[in-house]
Amino acid sequence: MSDSKSKPLVIVCVGSHPQTARLISASKRKATRLQGQWVALFIETPEYFNESSDKRQRTLEHLQFAESYGAQIVRLPAQGIASGIQDYITSQDPESCHLYIGQPGQGVKWLRWMPKIALAERVKAHMSECCRVYTIALTKRSKGDKWIDLLQMRALRWRDVVISCLAVGGAYFTAEMLRLGMGNALFRLNDYNLSLLFLVPIVFLAIRFGLIPSLIASLASFFIINYFYIPPYYSFGENDLIDIINLSLFLVTSIIVSMFGSYTYAHVETARKRERRTQALFEINSIVSRAQDRSAALKLLHKELTELLELEVA
Repeated sequence: MSDSKSKPLVIVCVGSHPQTARLISASKRKATRLQGQWVALFIETPEYFNESSDKRQRTLEHLQFAESYGAQIVRLPAQGIASGIQDYITSQDPESCHLYIGQPGQGVKWLRWMPKIALAERVKAHMSECCRVYTIALTKRSKGDKWIDLLQMRALRWRDVVISCLAVGGAYFTAEMLRLGMGNALFRLNDYNLSLLFLVPIVFLAIRFGLIPSLIASLASFFIINYFYIPPYYSFGENDLIDIINLSLFLVTSIIVSMFGSYTYAHVETARKRERRTQALFEINSIVSRAQDRSAALKLLHKELTELLELEVA
């Protein structure tokens, strides 16, 4: 048996789960402690090509993440994940292998009673006799999985207030132009349709700038409609029951529209961040491969990061 096979071999199974980075980090620490080889194993099954583009992209990012930390990437075509893992470990020295595999939690609570054996448990049952198998629970929700982060919630900035005021001001200016063009009497007969006019900037702000500006615009539009276009005019006095219901419906509708519109904004921002992260990893790997020594690598890295981030990196 060769020395390379007797050397400890730490294997981490990489997939599309959002928490795979935790699995990669745990296996990296193990490989460092054992001073052994570190392999990021991806089993390429036929089902992989039927997955969504987001899942495939996430898998590639995890492989790039592991490679950037020094892992050897192994992509192994197989009919099943469990059989592929078993074939790869059998081809190595099983007694020197340390296998890390994730165990995702079941997302639907009322299905947890069903007798279902997870992939990690099946692999552990078959491989625990010939190698060491470590299962890492991937049930903890990451910060990016929270709905508040999916809506791109963040601290309030003056820019949000200014943009919201300008957008609502544009809707108010348009309404006043309609008042002048239609005449005051005819305009009063159609003032309940103004809510649709004020929904336009709310939708625009949600899609273009996110949830915070659109919520500010919703509240501002609510008070403007109540003050200028609902009797008694130019006051926040007592309103009729119908007016209160209409105003409440407008406010609820504008908030719902803001939330749905901000999802579009969140997906665009997430895709943009993913693209920047992938580009950064690619550039770093290219720098390391081109550099002759450490000082040259640092110079190239400084130059690339300055251009990529459009900032002066110290």
